[in-house]
Amino acid sequence: MPYGWMLAAYPKDYRRRHGAELLEPLLTENRRPTVGEMANLAIHGLRTRLGRSASRTVVVWALLVTVIGGMFGAAAGSWVGWHTGGSLPSPSWTRALLTDVAPGAAVGPGEPPPSSPFVFEGRPLRWADTDDLLLGRGGEYQAAVATGWAGLPRGADLEAQAAYAANRLAATGWTVHTPTRTEVDGCGSERCQPWNNFTAARDDLVLTLDVYPAPDAQEATVSVALERVTPAGARVGGALGGLVAAVAAFLVFGWASRRTGRPGHPARLAVMFPFAVGLLLWWGPALAAIRRVASQTEGWPRASGPQLWDWIGQPAFLLLFVAGTSFAALSLLLAAVPPHPELLETAPTPTSDTTG
Repeated sequence: MPYGWMLAAYPKDYRRRHGAELLEPLLTENRRPTVGEMANLAIHGLRTRLGRSASRTVVVWALLVTVIGGMFGAAAGSWVGWHTGGSLPSPSWTRALLTDVAPGAAVGPGEPPPSSPFVFEGRPLRWADTDDLLLGRGGEYQAAVATGWAGLPRGADLEAQAAYAANRLAATGWTVHTPTRTEVDGCGSERCQPWNNFTAARDDLVLTLDVYPAPDAQEATVSVALERVTPAGARVGGALGGLVAAVAAFLVFGWASRRTGRPGHPARLAVMFPFAVGLLLWWGPALAAIRRVASQTEGWPRASGPQLWDWIGQPAFLLLFVAGTSFAALSLLLAAVPPHPELLETAPTPTSDTTG
């Protein structure tokens, strides 16, 4: 059928029954469609997918489902994309860096960095951690960090050490940000000195260097923490995942809405309860997380910043997400219940003029 692609937004059965009728003005006049006509067909096609022609709130429900579905998909796609990035520096690389920025310091042995881009309580996530994640400890899921430290000689000038480290990093291609001084309170010694630190970036790494004063009889230390910036794969994965999930969420909701909107469906009313509860369990944590993350963006504890799943409260509110998914699955099962044939035969068929 000429211009059949313009009806892609409509459900398949509706296109089959009313396709010729919808395109009749164009076919009769043998002309190309205008932009307004194409937009009109697309909008009315999407609305027809939702069914329930007498309902105004169904559009709001569809928007809520589509947006939250897209957010979940974007978070999942971003998480997958993170695994396409490079690995953190090895302990030998970190020790060499410390030797360069703090000559004469006693460099510690260091530990191998995590193999995963994210860790739970400092180690790769395991299946045994499921209980902890479900019981509210999902906030411990953080970006992995490679660390190293070195003990400074007794009596070292800490401000001079921080300045020297910044100059050495700048000379080797790092972009060094302005150092800061933090007054140390309650360290247990009258000789406490300010704590100096700064950040630097190069390629896909962000380095945080801290020079700590000597507490009591211990030695002063210089430490580094190395993190990866958000890789391009995470951005691409987030965009693709969000788009695919949003479209899928809209299509699934439209299918369930059309199916349960028919007079002959036995779960016409019963499906609303699990659907509403599931949506509440998804949106509640997301709204709380958006407010919290937006207020803490400047002081976020990781250089890569908040991840997409942080914005929807995951995995901090994983239990609520699982519960919401269970209710959503129940509503889909109710929607899949076959309608009563004798009532379905008497149901009116919706029609609309969409090319005017």
